[in-house]
Amino acid sequence: IPKTVSDTVLLARELGQRYLWVDNFCIIQDDQENTLRQVNAMNSIYGHFLLTIIAISGLDANTGLPGVRPNTRPLRYIPVDEMHEVVALTDRLGTIMGTSGYEPTSWTFQERLLSPSYFYVPDWQYFFSC
Repeated sequence: IPKTVSDTVLLARELGQRYLWVDNFCIIQDDQENTLRQVNAMNSIYGHFLLTIIAISGLDANTGLPGVRPNTRPLRYIPVDEMHEVVALTDRLGTIMGTSGYEPTSWTFQERLLSPSYFYVPDWQYFFSC
């Protein structure tokens, strides 16, 4: 199982969820009839989600979700003076999305259009939108 999917399973459990839909696993990729049936049902499938977890960091499914496992999300520190620093959490989602590997495709557009809420996982912080 790719690390991002494995991390998503852990995140879903932490959110108290029993079920997880992973397109690549839930849609039989080499069965065209099944794929067509599932694609035609996406509005119903996504519409019943609690939320859609959107990994927008990393280059592929083996990157993982930063922050789900210990020590996988380095904090960005900004020095205030010689003795103090603060954690920076100021990026805007639009800026992060524009510089990430997350591809705006018809599939990802459909995820964002049909899901009732989204949980974005970039490198430095999480975003929730509904």
